[in-house]
Amino acid sequence: MIKKDKIETNAVLNVARSFAIISVIMAHSRSLSYDYLSVFTERIGAVGVVTFLIISGYYYNVEKYGRTLFFKNKIKTIIVPWVFTGTLLYLIGLKFNFLDWLLWIIGYKTYLYYLSVLLSCYFIFSFFKLLQFLYFSVIITLVSLLLTSFGLIDSFWKICFPNFIFYNYFNIFNWIGFFAIGILLKNKMEILIETVSSKWLILLFFYICFVIVSVYIEPKNGGYFSSLAFFTDLFGFVLILALSTRKIFHNAIVYKVSELSFAIYLTQFLVFPFRKFFFNHPIMEFINPLVLLSLITFFLIIGAIIATYLKLNNVYELLLGIRSKKNKS
Repeated sequence: MIKKDKIETNAVLNVARSFAIISVIMAHSRSLSYDYLSVFTERIGAVGVVTFLIISGYYYNVEKYGRTLFFKNKIKTIIVPWVFTGTLLYLIGLKFNFLDWLLWIIGYKTYLYYLSVLLSCYFIFSFFKLLQFLYFSVIITLVSLLLTSFGLIDSFWKICFPNFIFYNYFNIFNWIGFFAIGILLKNKMEILIETVSSKWLILLFFYICFVIVSVYIEPKNGGYFSSLAFFTDLFGFVLILALSTRKIFHNAIVYKVSELSFAIYLTQFLVFPFRKFFFNHPIMEFINPLVLLSLITFFLIIGAIIATYLKLNNVYELLLGIRSKKNKS
Protein backbone atom coordinates (compact mmCIF):
# COMPACT_ATOMS: atom_id res chain seq x y z
CA MET A 1 0.00 0.00 0.00
CA ILE A 2 2.81 2.43 0.82
CA LYS A 3 4.46 1.77 -2.53
CA LYS A 4 1.15 2.32 -4.33
CA ASP A 5 0.61 5.63 -2.50
CA LYS A 6 4.14 6.73 -3.35
CA ILE A 7 3.60 6.09 -7.06
CA GLU A 8 0.32 8.01 -6.99
CA THR A 9 1.96 10.92 -5.17
CA ASN A 10 4.79 11.07 -7.70
CA ALA A 11 2.27 11.08 -10.55
CA VAL A 12 0.34 13.96 -8.98
CA LEU A 13 3.53 15.95 -8.45
CA ASN A 14 4.57 15.28 -12.04
CA VAL A 15 1.32 16.87 -13.21
CA ALA A 16 1.86 19.69 -10.71
CA ARG A 17 5.20 20.44 -12.39
CA SER A 18 3.38 20.90 -15.69
CA PHE A 19 0.97 23.39 -14.13
CA ALA A 20 3.91 25.14 -12.49
CA ILE A 21 5.79 25.65 -15.75
CA ILE A 22 2.63 27.07 -17.36
CA SER A 23 2.45 29.53 -14.46
CA VAL A 24 6.10 30.50 -14.94
CA ILE A 25 5.63 31.09 -18.66
CA MET A 26 2.56 33.21 -17.93
CA ALA A 27 4.62 35.34 -15.54
CA HIS A 28 7.32 35.91 -18.14
CA SER A 29 5.11 36.37 -21.21
CA ARG A 30 2.20 38.39 -19.81
CA SER A 31 1.30 41.74 -21.31
CA LEU A 32 1.57 44.93 -19.24
CA SER A 33 -1.24 46.62 -21.19
CA TYR A 34 -4.31 45.46 -19.29
CA ASP A 35 -4.13 47.15 -15.88
CA TYR A 36 -5.91 44.82 -13.43
CA LEU A 37 -5.70 41.82 -15.75
CA SER A 38 -1.91 42.25 -15.95
CA VAL A 39 -1.68 42.21 -12.16
CA PHE A 40 -4.06 39.23 -12.03
CA THR A 41 -1.88 37.19 -14.39
CA GLU A 42 1.20 38.30 -12.45
CA ARG A 43 -0.30 36.81 -9.28
CA ILE A 44 -1.07 33.54 -11.05
CA GLY A 45 2.41 33.57 -12.56
CA ALA A 46 4.01 33.75 -9.13
CA VAL A 47 2.62 30.37 -8.11
CA GLY A 48 4.91 28.43 -10.46
CA VAL A 49 8.24 29.14 -8.78
CA VAL A 50 6.76 28.56 -5.33
CA THR A 51 5.35 25.23 -6.50
CA PHE A 52 8.73 24.20 -7.87
CA LEU A 53 10.40 25.15 -4.58
CA ILE A 54 7.92 23.16 -2.51
CA ILE A 55 8.25 20.10 -4.76
CA SER A 56 12.06 20.42 -4.64
CA GLY A 57 11.87 20.51 -0.85
CA TYR A 58 9.66 17.43 -0.84
CA TYR A 59 12.17 15.47 -2.94
CA TYR A 60 15.21 16.88 -1.12
CA ASN A 61 17.38 13.85 -0.30
CA VAL A 62 20.83 15.03 0.74
CA GLU A 63 20.92 12.36 3.48
CA LYS A 64 20.58 9.60 0.90
CA TYR A 65 23.75 10.52 -0.98
CA GLY A 66 25.72 12.58 1.51
CA ARG A 67 26.46 16.27 1.05
CA THR A 68 29.50 15.86 -1.23
CA LEU A 69 27.92 13.44 -3.70
CA PHE A 70 24.63 15.34 -3.64
CA PHE A 71 26.25 18.58 -4.77
CA LYS A 72 28.44 16.79 -7.30
CA ASN A 73 25.23 15.51 -8.87
CA LYS A 74 23.82 19.04 -8.90
CA ILE A 75 26.81 20.26 -10.91
CA LYS A 76 25.74 17.88 -13.66
CA THR A 77 21.96 18.21 -13.40
CA ILE A 78 21.63 21.93 -12.61
CA ILE A 79 24.80 24.00 -12.97
CA VAL A 80 25.96 22.72 -16.38
CA PRO A 81 22.60 23.28 -18.18
CA TRP A 82 22.09 26.51 -16.20
CA VAL A 83 25.38 28.03 -17.38
CA PHE A 84 25.12 26.64 -20.93
CA THR A 85 21.57 27.78 -21.69
CA GLY A 86 21.99 31.02 -19.76
CA THR A 87 25.11 31.86 -21.76
CA LEU A 88 23.37 30.93 -25.00
CA LEU A 89 20.52 33.35 -24.32
CA TYR A 90 22.95 36.03 -23.13
CA LEU A 91 24.98 35.80 -26.35
CA ILE A 92 21.86 36.34 -28.45
CA GLY A 93 22.31 39.99 -27.47
CA LEU A 94 25.53 39.95 -29.56
CA LYS A 95 27.66 41.37 -26.78
CA PHE A 96 29.87 40.09 -23.99
CA ASN A 97 31.04 41.67 -20.78
CA PHE A 98 32.20 39.30 -18.06
CA LEU A 99 30.59 41.13 -15.15
CA ASP A 100 27.37 41.64 -17.09
CA TRP A 101 27.37 37.95 -18.07
CA LEU A 102 28.02 36.85 -14.49
CA LEU A 103 25.13 38.96 -13.17
CA TRP A 104 22.91 37.51 -15.90
CA ILE A 105 23.86 33.94 -14.99
CA ILE A 106 23.28 34.30 -11.24
CA GLY A 107 19.91 35.87 -12.00
CA TYR A 108 20.26 39.59 -11.39
CA LYS A 109 17.14 40.94 -13.11
CA THR A 110 16.81 37.69 -15.07
CA TYR A 111 14.74 34.52 -14.80
CA LEU A 112 17.83 32.60 -13.62
CA TYR A 113 17.50 33.95 -10.06
CA TYR A 114 15.43 30.85 -9.27
CA LEU A 115 18.45 28.58 -9.68
CA SER A 116 20.54 30.71 -7.32
CA VAL A 117 17.69 30.48 -4.82
CA LEU A 118 17.29 26.72 -5.30
CA LEU A 119 20.99 25.94 -4.79
CA SER A 120 21.03 28.23 -1.75
CA CYS A 121 18.13 26.25 -0.26
CA TYR A 122 19.94 22.98 -0.97
CA PHE A 123 23.04 24.33 0.77
CA ILE A 124 21.30 25.82 3.80
CA PHE A 125 19.18 22.78 4.55
CA SER A 126 22.14 20.43 4.17
CA PHE A 127 23.39 21.92 7.45
CA PHE A 128 20.20 22.90 9.27
CA LYS A 129 17.84 19.95 9.46
CA LEU A 130 16.06 20.34 12.80
CA LEU A 131 12.28 20.45 12.73
CA GLN A 132 12.33 23.73 14.64
CA PHE A 133 14.46 25.33 11.93
CA LEU A 134 11.98 24.26 9.26
CA TYR A 135 9.08 25.94 11.06
CA PHE A 136 11.28 28.96 11.81
CA SER A 137 12.09 29.23 8.09
CA VAL A 138 8.39 29.36 7.22
CA ILE A 139 7.82 32.16 9.73
CA ILE A 140 10.89 34.03 8.49
CA THR A 141 9.63 33.91 4.90
CA LEU A 142 6.20 35.18 5.92
CA VAL A 143 7.75 38.09 7.84
CA SER A 144 10.32 38.82 5.13
CA LEU A 145 7.67 38.97 2.40
CA LEU A 146 5.57 41.35 4.49
CA LEU A 147 8.56 43.61 5.16
CA THR A 148 9.50 43.47 1.48
CA SER A 149 5.97 44.37 0.38
CA PHE A 150 6.04 47.54 2.48
CA GLY A 151 9.51 48.49 1.22
CA LEU A 152 11.04 48.29 4.70
CA ILE A 153 13.91 46.00 3.74
CA ASP A 154 14.79 48.22 0.77
CA SER A 155 14.75 51.32 2.98
CA PHE A 156 16.88 49.68 5.67
CA TRP A 157 19.39 48.50 3.07
CA LYS A 158 19.70 51.97 1.52
CA ILE A 159 20.46 53.44 4.94
CA CYS A 160 23.08 50.83 5.83
CA PHE A 161 24.59 50.24 2.37
CA PRO A 162 23.81 53.29 0.20
CA ASN A 163 26.36 52.32 -2.45
CA PHE A 164 24.96 48.84 -3.08
CA ILE A 165 21.70 47.92 -4.77
CA PHE A 166 19.45 45.46 -2.94
CA TYR A 167 17.67 42.91 -5.12
CA ASN A 168 14.65 41.34 -3.46
CA TYR A 169 14.84 38.19 -5.58
CA PHE A 170 18.22 37.42 -3.99
CA ASN A 171 16.83 37.73 -0.47
CA ILE A 172 16.88 34.05 0.48
CA PHE A 173 14.54 34.74 3.41
CA ASN A 174 11.80 35.43 0.86
CA TRP A 175 12.08 31.83 -0.35
CA ILE A 176 13.42 29.34 2.20
CA GLY A 177 10.04 28.96 3.88
CA PHE A 178 8.51 27.45 0.75
CA PHE A 179 11.36 24.95 0.41
CA ALA A 180 10.95 24.13 4.11
CA ILE A 181 7.24 23.50 3.57
CA GLY A 182 8.18 20.90 0.97
CA ILE A 183 10.44 19.15 3.48
CA LEU A 184 7.71 19.30 6.13
CA LEU A 185 5.31 17.63 3.69
CA LYS A 186 7.54 14.57 3.19
CA ASN A 187 5.32 12.42 5.40
CA LYS A 188 2.13 14.38 4.83
CA MET A 189 1.91 14.91 1.06
CA GLU A 190 -0.30 11.86 0.49
CA ILE A 191 -2.73 13.07 3.14
CA LEU A 192 -2.80 16.59 1.69
CA ILE A 193 -3.41 15.27 -1.82
CA GLU A 194 -6.20 13.00 -0.64
CA THR A 195 -7.79 15.87 1.30
CA VAL A 196 -7.87 18.35 -1.60
CA SER A 197 -8.50 15.94 -4.48
CA SER A 198 -12.29 16.14 -4.29
CA LYS A 199 -12.36 19.87 -3.54
CA TRP A 200 -10.69 21.21 -6.68
CA LEU A 201 -13.75 23.11 -7.92
CA ILE A 202 -14.34 24.84 -4.59
CA LEU A 203 -10.64 25.65 -4.31
CA LEU A 204 -10.60 27.05 -7.85
CA PHE A 205 -13.57 29.31 -7.13
CA PHE A 206 -12.17 30.68 -3.89
CA TYR A 207 -8.67 31.04 -5.32
CA ILE A 208 -9.97 33.20 -8.18
CA CYS A 209 -11.99 35.27 -5.70
CA PHE A 210 -8.97 35.63 -3.42
CA VAL A 211 -6.70 36.75 -6.26
CA ILE A 212 -9.30 39.25 -7.54
CA VAL A 213 -9.65 40.75 -4.06
CA SER A 214 -5.87 40.88 -3.62
CA VAL A 215 -5.52 42.70 -6.96
CA TYR A 216 -7.99 45.36 -5.87
CA ILE A 217 -6.25 45.70 -2.51
CA GLU A 218 -2.81 46.05 -4.13
CA PRO A 219 -3.31 47.00 -7.79
CA LYS A 220 0.26 48.27 -8.14
CA ASN A 221 2.09 45.58 -6.21
CA GLY A 222 1.68 42.13 -7.69
CA GLY A 223 3.75 39.03 -7.98
CA TYR A 224 6.03 37.57 -5.37
CA PHE A 225 6.34 40.58 -3.09
CA SER A 226 2.81 41.76 -2.40
CA SER A 227 1.64 41.72 1.22
CA LEU A 228 -0.64 38.75 0.45
CA ALA A 229 1.94 36.88 -1.66
CA PHE A 230 2.68 34.21 0.94
CA PHE A 231 -0.96 33.21 1.28
CA THR A 232 -1.79 33.63 -2.41
CA ASP A 233 1.09 31.41 -3.48
CA LEU A 234 0.34 28.69 -0.93
CA PHE A 235 -3.32 28.77 -1.93
CA GLY A 236 -2.22 28.43 -5.56
CA PHE A 237 0.00 25.47 -4.72
CA VAL A 238 -2.85 23.66 -2.97
CA LEU A 239 -5.10 24.35 -5.96
CA ILE A 240 -2.45 22.95 -8.32
CA LEU A 241 -2.28 19.80 -6.19
CA ALA A 242 -6.05 19.43 -6.34
CA LEU A 243 -6.16 19.94 -10.11
CA SER A 244 -3.26 17.53 -10.53
CA THR A 245 -5.37 14.67 -9.14
CA ARG A 246 -7.83 14.93 -12.05
CA LYS A 247 -7.52 11.93 -14.38
CA ILE A 248 -7.84 14.13 -17.46
CA PHE A 249 -4.37 15.55 -16.77
CA HIS A 250 -2.72 12.16 -16.32
CA ASN A 251 -1.69 11.52 -19.90
CA ALA A 252 1.46 11.19 -21.98
CA ILE A 253 1.50 14.84 -23.07
CA VAL A 254 1.34 16.24 -19.54
CA TYR A 255 3.93 13.75 -18.31
CA LYS A 256 6.26 14.75 -21.16
CA VAL A 257 5.90 18.43 -20.24
CA SER A 258 6.72 17.51 -16.64
CA GLU A 259 9.77 15.54 -17.73
CA LEU A 260 10.97 18.53 -19.77
CA SER A 261 9.91 21.19 -17.24
CA PHE A 262 13.45 22.14 -16.20
CA ALA A 263 14.62 22.33 -19.82
CA ILE A 264 11.51 24.37 -20.66
CA TYR A 265 12.29 26.78 -17.83
CA LEU A 266 15.84 27.23 -19.12
CA THR A 267 14.93 27.71 -22.79
CA GLN A 268 11.46 29.30 -22.73
CA PHE A 269 12.66 32.70 -23.91
CA LEU A 270 13.85 31.23 -27.20
CA VAL A 271 10.24 31.04 -28.40
CA PHE A 272 9.08 34.38 -26.99
CA PRO A 273 9.74 36.20 -30.31
CA PHE A 274 6.74 34.27 -31.67
CA ARG A 275 4.53 36.49 -29.49
CA LYS A 276 4.55 39.15 -32.21
CA PHE A 277 2.34 36.83 -34.26
CA PHE A 278 -0.25 36.42 -31.49
CA PHE A 279 -3.54 38.29 -31.30
CA ASN A 280 -3.61 41.16 -28.85
CA HIS A 281 -6.66 40.34 -26.76
CA PRO A 282 -7.23 39.88 -23.00
CA ILE A 283 -8.29 36.25 -23.38
CA MET A 284 -4.95 35.55 -25.09
CA GLU A 285 -3.21 36.24 -21.79
CA PHE A 286 -4.37 32.78 -20.74
CA ILE A 287 -3.89 31.08 -24.12
CA ASN A 288 -0.47 32.46 -25.05
CA PRO A 289 1.40 30.55 -22.30
CA LEU A 290 -0.06 27.28 -23.61
CA VAL A 291 0.98 28.13 -27.17
CA LEU A 292 4.50 29.07 -26.07
CA LEU A 293 4.70 25.91 -23.97
CA SER A 294 3.65 23.82 -26.97
CA LEU A 295 6.28 25.47 -29.16
CA ILE A 296 9.22 25.03 -26.81
CA THR A 297 8.17 21.45 -26.00
CA PHE A 298 7.96 20.67 -29.71
CA PHE A 299 11.41 22.12 -30.40
CA LEU A 300 12.93 20.26 -27.44
CA ILE A 301 11.47 16.96 -28.66
CA ILE A 302 12.65 17.57 -32.23
CA GLY A 303 16.09 18.42 -30.87
CA ALA A 304 16.11 15.19 -28.87
CA ILE A 305 15.22 13.18 -31.98
CA ILE A 306 18.02 14.79 -33.98
CA ALA A 307 20.48 14.33 -31.11
CA THR A 308 19.55 10.65 -30.83
CA TYR A 309 20.06 10.20 -34.57
CA LEU A 310 23.52 11.79 -34.23
CA LYS A 311 24.19 9.71 -31.10
CA LEU A 312 24.53 12.91 -29.07
CA ASN A 313 21.47 12.39 -26.89
CA ASN A 314 23.47 12.22 -23.65
CA VAL A 315 25.20 15.52 -24.44
CA TYR A 316 21.89 17.07 -25.48
CA GLU A 317 20.18 16.05 -22.24
CA LEU A 318 23.13 17.26 -20.16
CA LEU A 319 23.35 20.71 -21.78
CA LEU A 320 19.61 21.36 -21.80
CA GLY A 321 18.84 19.95 -18.37
CA ILE A 322 16.50 17.22 -19.53
CA ARG A 323 15.77 15.06 -16.52
CA SER A 324 15.59 11.30 -16.69
CA LYS A 325 12.76 9.56 -14.89
CA LYS A 326 15.22 8.39 -12.27
CA ASN A 327 16.20 11.93 -11.33
CA LYS A 328 13.33 14.13 -10.33
CA SER A 329 14.86 16.05 -7.44
